[in-house]
Amino acid sequence: PSHFERVVGQKVALRTAGDIAGRTRFRGQLVEAGARSVRVATDGEPIEIPYDSIVRGNLVEEAGR
Repeated sequence: PSHFERVVGQKVALRTAGDIAGRTRFRGQLVEAGARSVRVATDGEPIEIPYDSIVRGNLVEEAGR
């Protein structure tokens, strides 16, 4: 959780072990890092993803940063 807390507001790419909302890959802005999960704003509504479901997480480098 502390790793995610440091990058709230930045763009991330996450992969999960199982389906969440019919997907296993998520890319968007990290809007919240709670005690048990993160919320990522993708194209639609923010999606809550439990930490124990995340198998890979990376920052997405944006042009000009």
